[in-house]
Amino acid sequence: MPPGVQGRLDALRPAGRYQDDEPVATIDGTQVALTSWWPVRKPRPYPHRLPSTAPLVTGQRVLDAVFPILKGGAASVPGGFGTGKTVLLQQIAKWCDADVIVYVGCGERGNELADVLAELAQLTDPRTGGRLADRTVTVANTSNMPIMAREASIYTGVTVAEYYRDMGYDTVVIADSTSRWAEALREFASRIGALPAEEGYPAGLASALAAFYERAGRVAGPGGREGSVTIVGAVSPPGGDLTEPVTAHTQRFVRTLWTLDRDLANARHYPAVSWSGSYSRDSGTVGSWYAGNGDPGWAARASRMVTMLAEADRLAALADLVGAAALPGPERVALLGGRLLREAFLQQNALSPNDAFCAPTKSAALADLVFDVVDRSGELVAAGRPPGDVENLTSPRDPGTRGDRPCRRGRCPATPRRRTRRAGRAMTPMPPVEYSTIDAIRGPLLVVRGVTGVGWDEFVRIRLDAGPPRHGVVLDVDHDIAIVEVLEGTDGMDRLGTHVAFNGSPFRIPVGDGWLGRVCNGRGEPIDDGPPVLAPHDAPVAGNPLNPTLREPPAEPVLTGVSAIDGLTTLVRGQKLPIFSVAGLPHLELATQIAAQSSAGGEPFSVVVAGMGLPHADAATMRAALEDRARTGDLLMVLNTADDPVVERILTPRIALTVAEHLAFTLGRHVLVVAVDMTSYCEAVREVSSARGEIPARRAYPGYLYSDLASLYERCGRIRGRPGSLTIVPVLTMPAGDITHPVPDLTGYITEGQVVLSAQAQATGGYPPVDPLSSLSRLMRHGAGPGRTRDDHLAVAGQMLASLARARTVQELTELIGTDALNDTDRTYLAFTTTFTRDFATQRPDEQRALPDTLDRAWQVLAALPRRELTMLPTELLDTRLPRSDHA
Repeated sequence: MPPGVQGRLDALRPAGRYQDDEPVATIDGTQVALTSWWPVRKPRPYPHRLPSTAPLVTGQRVLDAVFPILKGGAASVPGGFGTGKTVLLQQIAKWCDADVIVYVGCGERGNELADVLAELAQLTDPRTGGRLADRTVTVANTSNMPIMAREASIYTGVTVAEYYRDMGYDTVVIADSTSRWAEALREFASRIGALPAEEGYPAGLASALAAFYERAGRVAGPGGREGSVTIVGAVSPPGGDLTEPVTAHTQRFVRTLWTLDRDLANARHYPAVSWSGSYSRDSGTVGSWYAGNGDPGWAARASRMVTMLAEADRLAALADLVGAAALPGPERVALLGGRLLREAFLQQNALSPNDAFCAPTKSAALADLVFDVVDRSGELVAAGRPPGDVENLTSPRDPGTRGDRPCRRGRCPATPRRRTRRAGRAMTPMPPVEYSTIDAIRGPLLVVRGVTGVGWDEFVRIRLDAGPPRHGVVLDVDHDIAIVEVLEGTDGMDRLGTHVAFNGSPFRIPVGDGWLGRVCNGRGEPIDDGPPVLAPHDAPVAGNPLNPTLREPPAEPVLTGVSAIDGLTTLVRGQKLPIFSVAGLPHLELATQIAAQSSAGGEPFSVVVAGMGLPHADAATMRAALEDRARTGDLLMVLNTADDPVVERILTPRIALTVAEHLAFTLGRHVLVVAVDMTSYCEAVREVSSARGEIPARRAYPGYLYSDLASLYERCGRIRGRPGSLTIVPVLTMPAGDITHPVPDLTGYITEGQVVLSAQAQATGGYPPVDPLSSLSRLMRHGAGPGRTRDDHLAVAGQMLASLARARTVQELTELIGTDALNDTDRTYLAFTTTFTRDFATQRPDEQRALPDTLDRAWQVLAALPRRELTMLPTELLDTRLPRSDHA
């Protein structure tokens, strides 16, 4: 029953089929339908709040065994981009033992939401045997949707959860991410002119966070039915800074914190939950519950694991100074215990059917097994056995090869079916009316007064008393005042001699394959001495958000011919994978090489290059390097140079993406858009925002920078039922190498990975100077592996990255104690780093490597390590590639 409705049943309609909004009963004169409405920002009432006592089983060992959460509790997952927040939350949504899952994609990447929807439709619910989607509600809000939809999305999700809670179900709300929700609050506050508080957020941010997380809890609902709402919210702090406002305030209102660690993520340790930076204030309650439900040793087991991990961290810091070989035997056993816990217990394989979910009984058995090995190792060392021999006997293998996942049982409500109504009306374009009422000229902007019937993003024609005509786009409308961006700039314009005519429709350009082989400026005008581009169709350059349910998850690779990318961070068709660089590094050369060499395995393929704020020399170099591809009719270049109007720079990527969308989704081609330099684009957005007099946010950028970038990046992807794809590789320079700068920080949260160029790698003389441990392709598993590239691709890439992480640790140790104090295994890792750089990562700017050559080179590099160190490669693969007779 709807809240507040009670009393005598006056009438009840007979059994049958009814519309969901049709009354079926009357209670004390109030008609009741099958559905009801509720304001999402207002919590649904309940008679009594109950204490939470039972744990929510997530199937993730580090959470269930060390940092548990109660049903009815609230948890936060802070972590920088690339640390695995989304994967962890999706795993919790798939495997936790709640009755109903409400997954809220709040400002989420469109491709990842499409992936979630596709997987839910295919996965079998181990509780019921039906579809997992049947007990899941997905609130799909992508980063390029309106900010108010993003702000309302988490309230919608928690209200749906409360509805099922009132029916007696245990529900879980997964909010990914609350930082994007807070960005919407900041953007809205900026637009209405509210005075900003810390880092530009509204002063009421803490109250808004408290109101959201306090809706978690276990209650006795109507009729005495007990149910719960558990909230798990991701936080995306800029640069992993846990002191920023959203993270700091969130920690005040949750009882469980799962902090994700950048170093663990770089080492491909999943889940990358930091055991030193995480906590659960409900461990005592959970221990009591397990003691009464068949596992009295849970509390002691959790306490011992925390103690072992803390001691191992302390000894690891000491070993960095004096070397592990200098430690006494018992302390080396303690180091071994920490390593076994990390690699054999805490680490899981989210892609393995055997290890994606782990029941509490299995977790307890694995932990006891680790304890037994550590205890026996201590006994051997105490009996005089050399610690090195004991360490070699206990090298862990791939945790993804463990036993089968047990089934879980439970109940699941039916997913309600809702009807949708469509409404629309024809739009009649306004006749062009010329206005001469120019109120002000501010930088690249015109302020026109006395306008009527003008809409946002409308195309504008500008006539001057002296000089050629110009063009513009409406940025904002307030009553009878319109703010117009002048594409050619306002230099030489006079307020009294300027006349403006609004076109009645958005700025549109012709679209078709006639653009291929051409070079144009940022306004879409040819600069290659060719004729204007004509086509039977045109399209608005602003684009439109794509419904996530119409997206097809990215799949199949785009091969760039660059080993560091194809082998370790594979680019997938429909993905957005940025390149992060620093001034002085060869990012332009790498972007040009990718544009020149990329292919889609023989299928129709085109490249669109959007150059923004490029020096003339760089623009000329890029044109010359891509001349061969342009002659084949596969390339379009949209170039805006550093001295071109700033407003044209804002238009450049939109023109490139509009042409690319038509080539991909109408003509069925696979299209790669290379956009360089996005930092110049963002500087242009900031300049225009300043001219408009807007209240600045972080580092004087406008509060809507996230939404602006999302409106570009989210135009990539694949559409169900259409053969083409649109892939984006944005290139940006990080000012002073600061990855926490708003441009790389916001880009990282919208895109699906990053390729990071490093000054340290550049210093070795290798090209391209890619830092493989800081680089990541979130969608690599969709574009690499069996049936896509080669069966061994994913395993080899994972092992290579894990070995590089270990090698980096050894290098840091060497700087402290020298090579003489290293053991033989550590010395092989030093040699491994050199071999990797020389034989795998380094190649010429004009060298195109086939993928089989790249993977064969990877095997040659891995052969430098002892076989016992290759713990992420399946045994059968090792036996084929590195037989024991040939490899120790």
